[in-house]
Amino acid sequence: MSIDKKKVEFFLKELKKRGKEMSGGIGRSSYELRDPDFYWEFGEFLVKESQKIDEEERYRWVVRQTKGIEKEILGAVANEDWLVPRIYRWADELQDKKHFMYVADIAGHKVGTFRIKVMEYIYDIYSKKDPSTYSESQKKKLADKLQKKLTHTEINGILKDFRGKTTLGYGIRNQFDILTNQVEEIIENGDQDARESFKNEIGVKMIDKLRTFLQILPLDDQSLFEEMCSEYKSQFNKKLSTKYEPAEKLSDAFGKCIKDKDLKKKITKMINSYEMGSTNTFLGALESQKDYEYWKRTKENFEQMDLN
Repeated sequence: MSIDKKKVEFFLKELKKRGKEMSGGIGRSSYELRDPDFYWEFGEFLVKESQKIDEEERYRWVVRQTKGIEKEILGAVANEDWLVPRIYRWADELQDKKHFMYVADIAGHKVGTFRIKVMEYIYDIYSKKDPSTYSESQKKKLADKLQKKLTHTEINGILKDFRGKTTLGYGIRNQFDILTNQVEEIIENGDQDARESFKNEIGVKMIDKLRTFLQILPLDDQSLFEEMCSEYKSQFNKKLSTKYEPAEKLSDAFGKCIKDKDLKKKITKMINSYEMGSTNTFLGALESQKDYEYWKRTKENFEQMDLN
């Protein structure tokens, strides 16, 4: 099933036309548009389009359907860190326009400084779909602090104080998305040299470790989970070096989740079993030529079935 490509193109062209071009940093220019109504309308469209897909698969479907369109209109982005799936997630998590605009006010709209980066930092705190563990009183106090004209440094400081020293690691979902987007792109479109280069950047032992985490963390059977954790305990406890930062951060976070039941619940709520399984498959195709050939054959078989 395909997304309405023309509608995606319309929204992205509107963003490019109406947004203020901001150059600098790594990758493409960005387009600053301080209009939360636009992001809600775009996100609402993406959520409606995704309803034709099983719920666990929707986020990855949006990524796969829109990244080529975004690249064509806005340009390539560093680390495969695409904007459109973020907009989808804000609308999906915040659920309705009234609540979306309330969170947009907290992200600066009320004082005329709406920033999508702040929206990205706080949408999970105010999520209606998967409510956070913060109390309504805590969330209101945070909203009061943020609804002022603040610098980016001041916002980061407020959020750091609010979240406290989390044992899971703020932004771990984003690190997972970056890894997944990059490995999918290389397996889908890269040649053997690109696959070898990325494999060496992450490291074979680190890939093995991440794949083991991704297979064990989704297990619902507690006795089987504990048995598998015991079997792979030495691998989990082994400190590995890697040149790829998202892999290191994910390994650290997953290692904490293995030891803490509450953190395991958090991570499997944040990253569902389909996403973990899919990323595990792509990492396997990166690690081994045999697994790559198997992935390729499977993909071709599915494509043939779609044609029939």
